[in-house]
Amino acid sequence: MAEMLHSDPQIRKAAVEKLSQTKTRQPCGQNRLCGICGWCVALDVSKRLKHPKSYVREAAVETLGKMGDAALFHGDQVVARIKDEDRYVRWAAVESLGLLGSAAYNSAGLIVVCLEDPLMDIREAAAEALGRLGEFAKHYVGSVTALLDGSMDPDVRRVAAEALGKMGLTAAEAVPCLSEHIKDQFPHVRVSSLKALAALGESGVSVGTHCEKVVRCIEDQCFSVREAAAEALKSFGPCAGPFVPQIASYLEHTRQEVRRCAVECLVNISDHADEHCQSIIARLDHSDPDVRWCALDAITKMGRGTGMTMIDLKTSSSDIYDRKKSLRSTPVRRSMSPVRQRGLALHS
Repeated sequence: MAEMLHSDPQIRKAAVEKLSQTKTRQPCGQNRLCGICGWCVALDVSKRLKHPKSYVREAAVETLGKMGDAALFHGDQVVARIKDEDRYVRWAAVESLGLLGSAAYNSAGLIVVCLEDPLMDIREAAAEALGRLGEFAKHYVGSVTALLDGSMDPDVRRVAAEALGKMGLTAAEAVPCLSEHIKDQFPHVRVSSLKALAALGESGVSVGTHCEKVVRCIEDQCFSVREAAAEALKSFGPCAGPFVPQIASYLEHTRQEVRRCAVECLVNISDHADEHCQSIIARLDHSDPDVRWCALDAITKMGRGTGMTMIDLKTSSSDIYDRKKSLRSTPVRRSMSPVRQRGLALHS
C-alpha cells in the first residue's frame, strides 16, 4: 500500500496493478484490515481518495475502478472525485465508474454531464464509461441524444454520438437522431454518427430504414466519412441489398475516389446483393473504360452470386484491360506554355 504514495509514477502504476488483482468481494470477517481480501484492500484504498496529493487520489480511484465488484461499496466516494480540482483525478473517476457497472447506476447522470467537459480526454472517458454501463445507463439515452442534437460544440456532438454507439440495444431510440447527423457540418461528427449506426446495427438494433441516407455519404468530400459509410453498410445486413443499383450508379461518378468507395461498398454487402447485381454487370458495357474497370473490379471481389461465369469474367477483363492500355499509351497533346516556347526558340 505504501507504493501508492510514492512520487515515482512507475512505482505507483505497479502498485495499482498489484492491488487491483484482489477482486474478492466477501470480507475476511476479521476485526482489523487484513490487507489480503478484496473488501479490506478496497476499504484501505478508499482512505486515500481524500489525500492532499492529487497523484495519490488518482491512483486510489484507478485502483478501485479496476477492482470491480470488490469496490462496489465505495462507488459513491469515486463519484465524488468527478468534481475533483485535478483533471487527471476527474478522468480516472469517470473511467473507473464505467468499470464499476451497477455501482455507478445512480451516477450515470454525472457521467453524461462530463460529455460537455472542456477537456477532450474527460469527454472521451465519459463516452467510454457510458458504453460500459450499457443497460444501467438506459435512462440517460435521451440526455445523450439531446446533447448530440442540441450542442453547439462539434466535439461534444462527436463524443455524444460515440457514447450512443457504445450503449448497444439501450440506444435504439437514438437511431433517427444519429441518421440526421451523418449530414453534420463537421466531418468528425459525421464519421462518429456513421460508426455509431454501424455499432448499433451489429448490436441488433434495426437501422435498415436509414440505409439510403448512408448510401448518399459515398460521395462525401471527406475520405473518412466515405470509409465509415462503407463499413456502416456492412452492418445493415439484408436491408442494404435493394440499394445495390443506387450504389452501382456511383461507379459512373466523375470523381475516382467516389467510384472506389462504391466498389468497397458493393463488396461489403455482397452477401445480400445476389438479386441486384445486373445493375453492376450492365456497366461492363459502359463507354468509359474506368467505369467498366470499376464494375469488373466489384464483380470480381464480390465473388459468386453475380451470374457471371469465369469465362465471362476473363473475356471482360481482357477486353477492358486492352482498351485501358491503348488509351494510356495514346500520346496526349498538351498546349505549350509561352515560357517554354521562348526557351525552345532560344535553343533552336
